[in-house]
Amino acid sequence: MLETRNYFLCGALLYLAALALQRMGAPLYLLRILGGIASPVLAVLAGLHDFYRLWYLQPYPLFVPLIFLAIVILDAVVYGTLFLPRHFEAGAAPLLHIHWAVVALLVPFVPSLILHAVNPAVPIFRSGKPAVRLSGEVVFARWTPSTAPLTVEAFAMPPSPRRGGPFAPDAPSASLNLTEEEVQRLRSADITGHIQVLGMSALPNTGRIVLIMSRQLDAPFQFFVPVEGADVTYLQTSAGWQTLPPEAAESKSVVRLYIPEGKPNVTGFEFDGGNGPPWRDELRFLW
Repeated sequence: MLETRNYFLCGALLYLAALALQRMGAPLYLLRILGGIASPVLAVLAGLHDFYRLWYLQPYPLFVPLIFLAIVILDAVVYGTLFLPRHFEAGAAPLLHIHWAVVALLVPFVPSLILHAVNPAVPIFRSGKPAVRLSGEVVFARWTPSTAPLTVEAFAMPPSPRRGGPFAPDAPSASLNLTEEEVQRLRSADITGHIQVLGMSALPNTGRIVLIMSRQLDAPFQFFVPVEGADVTYLQTSAGWQTLPPEAAESKSVVRLYIPEGKPNVTGFEFDGGNGPPWRDELRFLW
């Protein structure tokens, strides 16, 4: 409902602005120019909530949030330059454009439709807690070893253009930090220094994975992810990889860490659930 309200609000603001300009004697071509500029700006602000969700919190090919942004901008430009000015042409009769109300109602579901097409485990419609949901997640973090006591820095979400306003996205998820149990587990293993959370993604049919790296890979690394309900930390140390706790039950899904061809300063993450093409993320670890 929040996104739907945002799109309706943008449409109403555009109409009132165009009406005011017409009453001031502005020519039609000026309405088209201003509509072509203001419409995409307002549409992007209205869609920030969904764009942030696509960009930071879901497993998707990286072009998905850009496709969503392109759809929003294209629709807004067409509306602002073609359809909106028609209300103010000489002799135009006032009409109620129901089809634009339908578009405003459906646009907020575009990210869920895209994600559902990429991964059927993502529900299209959400009402309270979704009946079908991604059961697991992976948290990406960078470790800087030192002799200082362990400190953990939560992931910093980009600031909203209008914090607390109608276009503000959700507050950062609790998943974008380590739990007290995970921090205590690291301290019990005598881990010191600073850990910075870089982000997270949802995964289907797994437990919670905390992947902590301290440097670029010496060689590709592969491990089986924990079963649903389990919480496992994979830590890269000078002596090799450490699993906390070591006795965690494993599933058949595989994670592979690799260095992408032509990108020696990147560590790639590949998740293979066995029921489709592997999902890759190459934006988290940059050295």
